[in-house]
Amino acid sequence: MLAAIQRALVAFGDQPTWKKLMKNGMAKDFSWEASAKKYIQLYRSLVKR
Repeated sequence: MLAAIQRALVAFGDQPTWKKLMKNGMAKDFSWEASAKKYIQLYRSLVKR
C-alpha cells in the first residue's frame, strides 16, 4: 500500500500525468447501476449454461 501511495504522490507532482489520470478516471462509469448491469449479464450468461 505504501508503494501505491508513493506512486500517487509522484504522479501528483507531475501535473500533465496527474491530469491524464484524472481524465481517464472520470471517463469510466463506476456507478452502482453499471456494476449491477454487469452482474446481471454475468448471471444470465451462467444460467444459460
